[in-house]
Amino acid sequence: MPSNAADAKGLLKASIRDDDPVLFIETLGLLTARRDVPVGEDFVLPLGVADTRRPGDDVTVVAIGRLVDRALEAAERLEAQDGVSVEVVDPRTLSPLDTETILASIRRTGRLVVAQEATAPFSFAAEICALAAEHCLTDLDAPPVRVTSPFVNVPTPVPLAEARAPGVEDVMAGVRRVLRG
Repeated sequence: MPSNAADAKGLLKASIRDDDPVLFIETLGLLTARRDVPVGEDFVLPLGVADTRRPGDDVTVVAIGRLVDRALEAAERLEAQDGVSVEVVDPRTLSPLDTETILASIRRTGRLVVAQEATAPFSFAAEICALAAEHCLTDLDAPPVRVTSPFVNVPTPVPLAEARAPGVEDVMAGVRRVLRG
């Protein structure tokens, strides 16, 4: 589940070359986003390797899809406004999942926020929270926080669907909530 055009290219090429079946998830909101994409080379990204998009010390935010850019913006604003150092981890692939990178970040910061566009129940966010509970429970200084869309039907009009998706302010509120413990 790439969060940008370059990752989409590299992961799609790796998916095509993989001997196993691959479900490639494109985030609708990213389809119109214009980004630089590597050209003129055989750009392939390995499946199952997360990207720490921003280092930080106080809170780990694991974000997928277009919530990665929103988490990065939230991290910049939180550092400027509150002096909070937020690490943003982009898993890039949901399965195989780079649990080592995610768990190492959670252990180091002691706090976890998971941001996704989907609803919370039965989701990637729930899986990451379970992973943290199973492997980092004694390292956590506060319960994990999920930043997700409300558990309602997705409206058909694009502006309403967009209004339903979590924004930068929602990610900031999630980080502030986990910091309060």
